[in-house]
Amino acid sequence: MVNKIGQQMMLLGIVFMVAAFIAAILMIDPMKDLLSIGRTSLDCSNTSITTGEKLSCLIVDATLPYFVITALVAGAAYIFYKTSMGS
Repeated sequence: MVNKIGQQMMLLGIVFMVAAFIAAILMIDPMKDLLSIGRTSLDCSNTSITTGEKLSCLIVDATLPYFVITALVAGAAYIFYKTSMGS
């Protein structure tokens, strides 16, 4: 059974995770604009680019999903850390 401090820490952790997730969601639109500028600068729609340029385009395309996943994992890790330390 979790004591009262552990319950409060878990609730506080959930609040921080939701705040971090909202901050990450708010940063998606500016990141999409920057990523589209990066794609046009790299000329990713061109079929005759080199392998290194294709890899750069792939990394630019994968930036946004990895950002959201990292924000979710960081929030969950914070909750699990706080709940394990509080009990």
